[in-house]
Amino acid sequence: MSAIGDFISPPEDRCGPCMFQAYLVSIFNLASVLWTACIGHCLYRAVRHHDMDVQRFEIRYHIFAWGLPLILALIPSNGMYGYDNGACWILEKYAYMRFIQFYIPLIFVIIFNAMIYSQLIASLRVVLGSTENQETRERDMEAFWRMGLYPVVLVICWFFPIINRLHNFANPDGPVYELYMLHRVFASCQGLFNCLVYGMNRTVREKLPEVFCCRSSSADDDTDEGGGGIQMAQARAAASASDRDPESGSKPADTTEDSDGDRAQGRAPASDAV
Repeated sequence: MSAIGDFISPPEDRCGPCMFQAYLVSIFNLASVLWTACIGHCLYRAVRHHDMDVQRFEIRYHIFAWGLPLILALIPSNGMYGYDNGACWILEKYAYMRFIQFYIPLIFVIIFNAMIYSQLIASLRVVLGSTENQETRERDMEAFWRMGLYPVVLVICWFFPIINRLHNFANPDGPVYELYMLHRVFASCQGLFNCLVYGMNRTVREKLPEVFCCRSSSADDDTDEGGGGIQMAQARAAASASDRDPESGSKPADTTEDSDGDRAQGRAPASDAV
């Protein structure tokens, strides 16, 4: 949803579309970051504490991941939002509020995720050392590397934005174009990186060919059905003839042979004539 705000081009400062963009970016950018912390906590409870009832935290996750961004988005409403450097958000002269609303929570989440996933990786390392089954070991190794990538994605996506905002805070009159470009590119890639790391697990990869590719078995089935259509039609015709003619002795093979003979002599089969 925050990416939708990037496509809004406000016609003037502090107009309706401008304020809509500011609130959209404020709420959903932070929410996407906080949800990574919720996922980390969920994995921590399941792996480290063997908690199989993590669903009970769902309401708390929603309150935390949506409630905190909403509250922080309402704080700068008193004239702090406006058009600045190509987009509507918190104005440059209120740079401290940018850190209060987004960058300080972001840094806390990065630290929290690093602590959580370091403990999870340590637990998986112990499991890998005691696993003898090769297939189980490969699956655990994949989970091991994926967990290491979770906090890395957040750092990669927001490293340049943090550097850019620190530079803006220290030197508000000297923006650097290259930093802004890196800021926008990497911040916009968070959804893509999350999709690759969180979503592209072994189960998803195994299902993708079934979703996007035609199954060869379907083509084989169609071929079998096309080649066997004459035999099936003959069998149905024989069964129909045998049911309607009690004197035929209920011999489908003979009837089929008669039908084949009739076709060979240019006559219609008996079942078609009835």
